[in-house]
Amino acid sequence: MFENIYGNRKTVENLKNSIESDRVSHCYLFSGEKGLGKRTIAKAFAKALLCEGEEGMRPCNKCRACVKVDKEEHHDLIFVGHEKPNTFGVEDIRDGLNRDIVIRPNEAKRKIYIIDDAELLNVQAQNAMLKTIEEPPEYAVIMLLSDNKESFLPTVLSRCVEFNMMSVKDRELIAALKERNLYEEVMESYITEFAGGNIGRAIRLLTDEVYREKVTNVDKVLQELPRMGINDIREALPLLGGREDMDMVLSRMQVYFGNLLKLKATDSQTARGDIARQYSYEDFPRIFGEIEHFRVRMKVNVNADLSLELLLDAMRPKA
Repeated sequence: MFENIYGNRKTVENLKNSIESDRVSHCYLFSGEKGLGKRTIAKAFAKALLCEGEEGMRPCNKCRACVKVDKEEHHDLIFVGHEKPNTFGVEDIRDGLNRDIVIRPNEAKRKIYIIDDAELLNVQAQNAMLKTIEEPPEYAVIMLLSDNKESFLPTVLSRCVEFNMMSVKDRELIAALKERNLYEEVMESYITEFAGGNIGRAIRLLTDEVYREKVTNVDKVLQELPRMGINDIREALPLLGGREDMDMVLSRMQVYFGNLLKLKATDSQTARGDIARQYSYEDFPRIFGEIEHFRVRMKVNVNADLSLELLLDAMRPKA
């Protein structure tokens, strides 16, 4: 239920108010990096809209509709998918949204469409969707879930109610892990540092051994980076995985150097503090800029290994 969602209280309150005042919009965009709860909030909102319980108590989490939403079996909750792994094409939108939306709801008063990975919508698919979100049927609610809202056409963005998902506080992160019986006190400081307020990232670290090994490898490379030459960097590239791992690698880099900056500012007398002192204050904004530049480059068809080699070389301390 809404009350069980950690963080993003303003977003939750806005959605609850829209239901209670019966001022639900036809198209919403939930944006933010993976793991911040976009799908969780979208499903809670869908559950509240389809709930058969008393007004002011939705979602009730007990009625037939709520149970079906939990199982993703409700006929009026449609998850629009895509055939190809890295793109949403025109036919995906026409089949999953445009041709279906003209059919009235089967069980409820509303019909809800959730489009995950919406940042993968290509220009043609967005244009194919545009008329539908401009003039949707009165019963339709469309939710776009995206890691990157910059990928959308201005004409699409202008027709969406936008919510930017935010990271949670460390205490909320720990509470979420305890609720799932995943909390490990001996790992608390490492988990909170690694997650950076991202619950999904923390859960994956604690439940996916392969993912945890990849994270460990990234940390090893970053810790050795000040002592590395260009040949060492080339030898270390396989430890960082492939293109499919780059979101994790870049997020880890941002958190790692963010914490190094804090350690440098406090003159920490720890092993990590010794690493931080090898960087100048001028190095950090340059490094964060290089990470963001690399993230942009990964959205186009560039050579991932060469680009990553250049990134690591640029991230070495210049002092």
